[in-house]
Amino acid sequence: MALTHFCLITKEEKHWWHNFIKMKAYHFKHFRYFTTNITIGLSTLCGLLATLSCSTTKTIALSCQERQIEIYVDGEYLGRDLVYYTVPKNKEYIEVSCKDNDMEVYHRRINVRDKNGNLIELQIPKNYRYSSKPY
Repeated sequence: MALTHFCLITKEEKHWWHNFIKMKAYHFKHFRYFTTNITIGLSTLCGLLATLSCSTTKTIALSCQERQIEIYVDGEYLGRDLVYYTVPKNKEYIEVSCKDNDMEVYHRRINVRDKNGNLIELQIPKNYRYSSKPY
């Protein structure tokens, strides 16, 4: 008696296949849940990084032709000649002052809203010891 259209399996094999399919479905469901959470987490992280990169701090360069002049920004000494300053987020103006032998010879409030990476040359008047003109 040859069986050509039927495959006889025992009750134990049927039980084994039934459990195997249930186990695969269980793992697939959890794998899908895991991958969905990973995808949501990564997309949230990318969105957060994109938002932060749009509102990053700016760096400007300040230069003074006279090498002996000390450059201060918001009361903080930065150096002489050519200095770089990182503007904090959401700050529109900085107070720049220059000193020669501890005497302030230049003071100016500068709008830095659109000056990312720009060089700002500080022009100290030759005929004044102190200048507060709003150029």
